[in-house]
Amino acid sequence: MQFKIIGGDKRFKILKKLLISSGHTLSPDAHIIILPLPLTRDGKSLNAPFERDKISLSDIIEAADEGDVFFGGLIPPDFASKIKAAGALIFDYNEKDSFAELNAIPTAEGAISIAIENTDFSLFDAECLVSGYGKIGKVLANYLKAMGAKVTVSARKSSDLYYAEKCGLNHILTSEIADHIDKFSIIFNTVPYRIYSDDTVKKIKKDALYIELASTPYGADFSSMSAAEIRYINAPSLPAKIAPVTAAKNILNTINEIIREEFL
Repeated sequence: MQFKIIGGDKRFKILKKLLISSGHTLSPDAHIIILPLPLTRDGKSLNAPFERDKISLSDIIEAADEGDVFFGGLIPPDFASKIKAAGALIFDYNEKDSFAELNAIPTAEGAISIAIENTDFSLFDAECLVSGYGKIGKVLANYLKAMGAKVTVSARKSSDLYYAEKCGLNHILTSEIADHIDKFSIIFNTVPYRIYSDDTVKKIKKDALYIELASTPYGADFSSMSAAEIRYINAPSLPAKIAPVTAAKNILNTINEIIREEFL
């Protein structure tokens, strides 16, 4: 197959090599186009940090043609609609459960690395909160527990809390975070919406560390964190930073999965 890769970070440089080593070819005229994850960071241009000039999303839309097949991650709905209007197909590999499961591992490993590098105490016996018990939360909580941390997970669903209990983890409802937040030394958030109100942020211990693993709008307002003098680290796209080779393989495997399901 012929592919074209536009934009992207280090993962996509590695992805080019993986495609070639798998017997595929790269061509500027290819009709299978791989776009980055996230697709855009400013809503106007493609996420392409290695390009000298910005690549506008409108240019990509104008170049789209009937028969083209686009793959991208975290694709804005309006961009997808305009690509489809041009007669092309577009798939968001970030929405595949298999991709999320693969990415959860390097994300969790990266989060733990950040915690170790930015604290002066061992994770063993440390009070840790993992807010959100989805794919990343499950892997991260199990890793922390294996390292001897005192792990509490929060979730909205009672079924998630039941599963956490079966895994030997402490658990609270998301609505109860404010009542317990003052005991945690490290807070890992995986929930991409505001579950930490300004009042809750004020209750966080002054020497605690908050690590943001979710996408926008994030679990907390960073300006509120700063005002409350809480240390926080925004850690997006950890697989790309911690394990770009693994992350590139995950993208390729997921694209291959979509091609098998949709076209073969």
